[in-house]
Amino acid sequence: MDASKRRLLVRLVGSGHVSDADQRALATKLVTEGILAMLVEATEVGDTEMNRLLPRDEAPADLDGALLQAARSVSESPAELDVLRVDDTCTLYVVRGFPDDDDDDDDDDDDGDTDRTIAARVLDLPALRAMLERECGLQLRDDGASGAIVGLPREDLLCAFFVDSGDLVTGVANVAANTAANFDEAAEGALSPLLHWVHGGGIEEFAYELPGHLRG
Repeated sequence: MDASKRRLLVRLVGSGHVSDADQRALATKLVTEGILAMLVEATEVGDTEMNRLLPRDEAPADLDGALLQAARSVSESPAELDVLRVDDTCTLYVVRGFPDDDDDDDDDDDDGDTDRTIAARVLDLPALRAMLERECGLQLRDDGASGAIVGLPREDLLCAFFVDSGDLVTGVANVAANTAANFDEAAEGALSPLLHWVHGGGIEEFAYELPGHLRG
């Protein structure tokens, strides 16, 4: 194998979709009770990239460091970005692994066009924040110390509200609405219906009951 063509990526998957045996055999780590991070080895073969889940006995000794480095790597990959301005106090940032106008209903051949590493960008929030500052003009009051409320409905989509950027109540309610609209438990790549507070290098998941209506 040409080492120069090999790189490590990371995916987030629902922990219930991976057996206990596979969790032990593969390079995985529980991020929350319901979400598992998995290292993926990507190897270029000509113009094609071949991916495989990395066995645990082939993973770097510092698994946490490898996952963080892989998250930093995927954060540098191109992605579709949407800026949703709810009102003057709330802006959501949506990162997608496919075009908004994708109207192909046949999913059989879509796997190669869908970036399953998008949700894993939350593992390196500073890198995600830097990308949004650069590409979308994100500005934070207090240098982002309070972290972000993030919805992770699918492997290929995340929705983030940065706590220091506006009104927390409005932000949480609208991230919850976006997450609920994009989560389908039966769909391939479904991840979590919960919200996640990402801060200080950790991720805490929590449930949120949508109110009858949202501001904005």
